[in-house]
Amino acid sequence: MSEIHVDILIPLFYNPDENGIRREIEYEKFTDTYDELLFHFGGYSVDRDIVDGSWLSSMTNHRIDDQLRKVWVICEDKPEHVDFLKLLKDRLAERFEQEEIFMFYTTVNRF
Repeated sequence: MSEIHVDILIPLFYNPDENGIRREIEYEKFTDTYDELLFHFGGYSVDRDIVDGSWLSSMTNHRIDDQLRKVWVICEDKPEHVDFLKLLKDRLAERFEQEEIFMFYTTVNRF
């Protein structure tokens, strides 16, 4: 069976409030996410380097500069895994209070 590598970019800070202030996201929200991945896939990896990025808010059309953490898993390319990831994406957007969580996958070719 073929495998996929799934990247999940999770912000370290909430979106700016009405005063432009960004609060750091509580660590427990990250551990809850790690636990979900561990229990579903049997493992996960976290890249501790900070990923810098920017995006335009679809709500305000303002630029948001972000700092993110990359979390990833490699799993079999099975419909039940893809379905889980689609639901996880929605849960993470709610958990981290984001308009969207950026997730993508690529095919894995092992040596």
